[in-house]
Amino acid sequence: ADVLGPQQLILNIGMCGDWSGKIWGMSPNCNALNGPQNGCRAVDPMMEKDLSQDCCTQFVEDKDGQYGADEYFRSRAFFNISWAKVFQQRPSPGPDMR
Repeated sequence: ADVLGPQQLILNIGMCGDWSGKIWGMSPNCNALNGPQNGCRAVDPMMEKDLSQDCCTQFVEDKDGQYGADEYFRSRAFFNISWAKVFQQRPSPGPDMR
């Protein structure tokens, strides 16, 4: 039972994608941050593979720091986790425990 070591919990959040990426252009808040007026558009990742023109992706990546995404997320983003389930293996009964 020494095959697995300590584990990590990873919260994988999809900032853009099938749902959120498509509605970017419909949201006044998103458009104010980085909208079509800035040379991007809402890209449906289920239909297109090139996300370089996607407004949501451009904002989240914020490669040049021009959108202030780090500060935006730092001041507004949070996790509200109400529970987490942890599974643990019970120790096997030894020869004296039968």
